[in-house]
Amino acid sequence: MQIKQILLRTFINGLAGVIPAVSARLSYQLWTRTYRHKTPEREMAVYQSASKQILKVNGADIMTYAWNMDKNRPHVLLLHGWGGRGTQLHSFVQALVSANFSVLAFDAYGHGLSGGNHTNVLQSVEIINRLTEIHGDFFAMIGHSFGAMTAVNAVSRGVNCSKIIGISPPTEFFGLLQVFSQHLDLSEKARMVLEKHVLTKYGINSLDEISITGLAPTMTLPCLIIHDKNDDRVPLSQSQKAVALWGVKSNGAGAKLHITEGLGHVRILNKPAVIKTSMSFLAE
Repeated sequence: MQIKQILLRTFINGLAGVIPAVSARLSYQLWTRTYRHKTPEREMAVYQSASKQILKVNGADIMTYAWNMDKNRPHVLLLHGWGGRGTQLHSFVQALVSANFSVLAFDAYGHGLSGGNHTNVLQSVEIINRLTEIHGDFFAMIGHSFGAMTAVNAVSRGVNCSKIIGISPPTEFFGLLQVFSQHLDLSEKARMVLEKHVLTKYGINSLDEISITGLAPTMTLPCLIIHDKNDDRVPLSQSQKAVALWGVKSNGAGAKLHITEGLGHVRILNKPAVIKTSMSFLAE
């Protein structure tokens, strides 16, 4: 462990018992801090072909991308994962345009060409709301990892959408908090004050209110979840649980689970078989 991280951990853990509010704010800032990565060459063709527009959302500049836009075509929104970019799902763009969908994407707060250096799931929901004001309802949302969690939260908060595809989704928000706490070696007291800070900041009573597994039972739209057996970032069991819970309280359409093998957490996005399975689900 680096000396800086050791000092931060010691400081945050110490404050948790003395000034818990400060401890929570510090750990939350660390947790939600984003880091930009250079756009890889494989995404450049889709990036260059996109119609780009900057939207102001709560004072921040948000870069948006559009392909094959026509108000008479069904719209599909692509949502990238943590540390990604709006063009990260470039293989989906090509397939969707070929199938005559209009396609939209954006760089989340603190990602790509958008402003800021922190983000959270509800900020991305605000961007989605802004896009629906401009373009209307979406036929489908396709989200990778953090983007899948964003899509489900958007629907639970009133965004109209007919289908959701989640790829490699973390389905339990508490699990994300736990992983961060273990990584920084936070004490149980520091973890608890961080959780309380999140609940207050998001205006919720439980982390289930922003978790896919917590929201899944009330979902009414059909969902396809694609997850790799060998995902080393998010266990397959999380998606299995979400699929089992999807729509059980709402008599909804239910969810399907497509399991891949040997693709991990990110390479799964570019596998032709994954694209084909997704397009078949949209065509049902």
